[in-house]
Amino acid sequence: MLNQILKISFLLISREAFFFFLFFNVIYKFESFLFGIAKIVLLSGS
Repeated sequence: MLNQILKISFLLISREAFFFFLFFNVIYKFESFLFGIAKIVLLSGS
């Protein structure tokens, strides 16, 4: 019984961690993408 609970909680935690990692990755890529656009705009503006 305890084994099942541990297994289920581990699955839930790992799934949360996976989603967090995915989310963080997307945010990071999006941020660097925005920085790239900002650099291009600043360079072409000056």
